[in-house]
Amino acid sequence: FEEWSANPHADTHDGIPDNDLGYDRGTHYSDEEDEAISWALNTTITSPGGKPTFNQIKGWIDANRPVMFRKPGHIMVIDGYRVNASGHFLHVLDPDQPPDLERWQDYSTQTIKGYWVGPASGTGRTDEASVWTDSDGDGIMDFDEAVRFHLDPYDPDTDGDWVADKQDMREYVFDAAGNYSKRSSDFDGDSLRKELDPDNDNDGSPDGCEDTNRNGVLDTGETSNFNASDSQACVPHFDILYPLKIAQENAGDPANPDKILVQVSTAVPAGWTLSLSPSDFAVTIGSHAANVLAVYPSADTTFLVVQAPTQSSANYYDLKVTLAGAGSDVEEDAVYYLPKNPNDEVIVLDRSGSMAAHDKIGAAKNAASAFVDFLADGDYVGVTSFASSASVDYTLHKITGASVRANAIAAVNGLSAGGTTALGQGVQAGYGQLTSHGKPDHDWSLALLSDGWENVPPYWADVASSVTNAVVHTVALGDGADKALLQSIAGAKHGQYFYVDVNPPTLMVSSADAASGPPLTIPNTLPNRLADVYTSVGELTHGYQRWAERTGSAQEGKTFEFNAYVPKGASQAIFSLNWDNPGGSLRMLLHDSKGDPVTADAERMGETHHQLVVKKPMPGLWLVTVRILKPTPEYHFMLSGPSQTTLLTAAGGRPEDRTVGFPVPWYGILTDEKPIRGADVYALIAGPGLAPDVGAAAVGSRTLRLYDDGHHGDGKANDGVYGNLITGITQPGGYTVKVVASGKNNFGEPFLRYANGGFNVRPRAVYLWNEDLDTALEYEKLLEANGWAVDLMTLSEVGTANLRPYSLIVVGPETGKYY
Repeated sequence: FEEWSANPHADTHDGIPDNDLGYDRGTHYSDEEDEAISWALNTTITSPGGKPTFNQIKGWIDANRPVMFRKPGHIMVIDGYRVNASGHFLHVLDPDQPPDLERWQDYSTQTIKGYWVGPASGTGRTDEASVWTDSDGDGIMDFDEAVRFHLDPYDPDTDGDWVADKQDMREYVFDAAGNYSKRSSDFDGDSLRKELDPDNDNDGSPDGCEDTNRNGVLDTGETSNFNASDSQACVPHFDILYPLKIAQENAGDPANPDKILVQVSTAVPAGWTLSLSPSDFAVTIGSHAANVLAVYPSADTTFLVVQAPTQSSANYYDLKVTLAGAGSDVEEDAVYYLPKNPNDEVIVLDRSGSMAAHDKIGAAKNAASAFVDFLADGDYVGVTSFASSASVDYTLHKITGASVRANAIAAVNGLSAGGTTALGQGVQAGYGQLTSHGKPDHDWSLALLSDGWENVPPYWADVASSVTNAVVHTVALGDGADKALLQSIAGAKHGQYFYVDVNPPTLMVSSADAASGPPLTIPNTLPNRLADVYTSVGELTHGYQRWAERTGSAQEGKTFEFNAYVPKGASQAIFSLNWDNPGGSLRMLLHDSKGDPVTADAERMGETHHQLVVKKPMPGLWLVTVRILKPTPEYHFMLSGPSQTTLLTAAGGRPEDRTVGFPVPWYGILTDEKPIRGADVYALIAGPGLAPDVGAAAVGSRTLRLYDDGHHGDGKANDGVYGNLITGITQPGGYTVKVVASGKNNFGEPFLRYANGGFNVRPRAVYLWNEDLDTALEYEKLLEANGWAVDLMTLSEVGTANLRPYSLIVVGPETGKYY
């Protein structure tokens, strides 16, 4: 009856689904009862009305034909009888008589206002699984959630207000004592049921902030969800997410420490806006207060850029973070100080068969070789790879000179493509090198690249929990990569996610505003795009900034020149020149800001790169001269080094919310000893589906200015967090972001900074259904598990729906021949 009363064609007496829960509702009229019972028993059956005689009932029971009957508003079943000296009795199954649900009732006192006799033969219909399945465990069956109340059967709290759907429902059906006391399920009249409305009384305080124990009862000390004049503020769920004792952060030299990134949970219910600034937090490392320079949000996580305080010695120190109004959390030994900050890094490369297409394996070798040479003497380097199984291609070694670098590069260059994709095994092998040969007091990281979907166990899910105290940076290479998985790995292991398209980006003429700023381009050739990203990984693991970059052709002429600015106070500078073709050959010459030639302190050369390391470089504008020994289509130049003036870049929001048609927040965070204000910050976004800039000629990339004015999704104004929303996303896939920032820092010095990032946009699917909810829910579960955002749509909604955002339309088998 629950199913039938939910049918809009049958239950037309009021159209309010919660009135079908009982209490003189449901199949309210006799014709509806006849139709519902006939449908359930799969035969035509009608009630003659009135009360049958006891002998009639006796005959039907003897013939194994139970009798369904009602008194007004209540349906019961007679399945037995007995006669004794006391009279004639009926055995009644009564769902309104818990806990036994049955009783013996004197025939003469039992009210019967209509009855239906079970058929002599026939097969009744079988309940759909959704009628008795509760996928999210919230106490409401899937059928009721999806069909009657339009809730999410896979989310116990559909509206995200921290009060579960069943408790939301309980609060308007019963009073605090548990007595039936029905109120409107849409108290504030906004056309949203309480289970779908985070703020039921529209007082600005979400339901979970008023019902603080989330039990659906107004208890002492709580405010009412049904009284707009009675409200209270939300208190975030607050704790430290990173660094932890099992995932520590190195603050560098105790006497001259670096900035660190602290992640804390600041979750609040849906419907509550939380805008935080550095002044809302207090951070202590050891016994010394730290300076919170900037904060920026990403869904329920807030990232804190923290200047670590000086310490008396290299050691492990406790981290304490306090959020005003929410309390404090402490992580023991979460931050350590090491003056030289050595890094143990393992390259984890996909060498499956698909890496042969577009010579992805060749581009990966090019970039990984340059990455090996970017590492410092004293770092450790190892190489592992995976196809149908994983292999250790170069055991983790301390870099003591050119021979170790040469051996690691030879291992990279010896890889060939073939086989399937054992990504989990590859990570397991790479992390095993760190635990077996790495130094516990070093910083550990993995650089993981893949172009496909894992298909050989153990999978990432099988090994994820064993990968501790190591940062994992991920590179999704091409649209065939499991971008959602690689993005989630980087997020779970505190790394950066990058997407590198196999095809060159469709770069367009930037807006006039952006065109007046620093150059902002993405390399045209795949090897250089990968080298750009791998250098970013090296910068992240060493705490370096990118001070300058340049991309162009190296096919004509013998030399070309350009300028690059070296900031004041840098301990070293790494000049990196990469090119796309092993047949080419380029060399750099350097002149400092006085015009004097400079001999590098270290020079590293490979088939496709040339790197020069200069210690304590003179600040100012340097001249870089490139000699073309053998021409090559494209070069990519990068200048990196440590600096107090830092640019971080990141996406905001939850990864699962990044779907077609929804904006993605993007940030650039600028600090030195405090937030940097008044800078010019731009982001170049490249991907498969972007509406172009006004006046631009192509779709596929866009230049977006980032603001620090408090009006562009950037948080509070003038806090050093620059942001904007990437809108007009029309296709799923991987997106590449390059950010440039320029201006003057808080010391009055000019600066230029570059940073890379990326994000994944999930494809959207819609499943069209008519009657078969079980199949619809199974498709939703299957597609969601494989990276899709899924909407369920009934046939009645199709006529007015916009289907353009969907990459996949699945039509249910029960929708009829015209669908």
